[in-house]
Amino acid sequence: MKKTSAALLAIMISCTVFSGCSITDAQDKELPFMVYSFSAENDFLSISNGVLVLDSEKEILYGGNLELKGNELSEIKSYSTDYFILSDNEKNTLMSNSVTDETGGTIDISNNLGTISGDIIKDTDIEHITNGLYFELNMTDSENDTNTYQLKMNVTDITK
Repeated sequence: MKKTSAALLAIMISCTVFSGCSITDAQDKELPFMVYSFSAENDFLSISNGVLVLDSEKEILYGGNLELKGNELSEIKSYSTDYFILSDNEKNTLMSNSVTDETGGTIDISNNLGTISGDIIKDTDIEHITNGLYFELNMTDSENDTNTYQLKMNVTDITK
């Protein structure tokens, strides 16, 4: 009788542990389908056609198109771009790219900002997307002067 009770108790504990794990995993994956579009501009640059897609299967960030305004930002020899979410004064990077010209020439940085997919957004950052998505451009020109431009994205929730 004692052996049967011990075996039954072990089975119940195992079932509870394993079922608890599967419930947690299922809850983590039950992210509703969400699509956000974003853009921003200032006196020096603009970003258009950015899209962020989130669901339980994938997270995709389409960076959109970067366009420079005027000639102040010419003669660029290197640059880096970052998309990040600012949450509780913490910068959580979603996508980062950098380019350096090693030939002595310059780079035209007006182009498509690229795409990234995978597990790019922390669950705690999802509520900060519409009010905390930023873009940062760091550039070095041919005279080794550096400039940093930061834009807060105007985000629209398309799925609402």
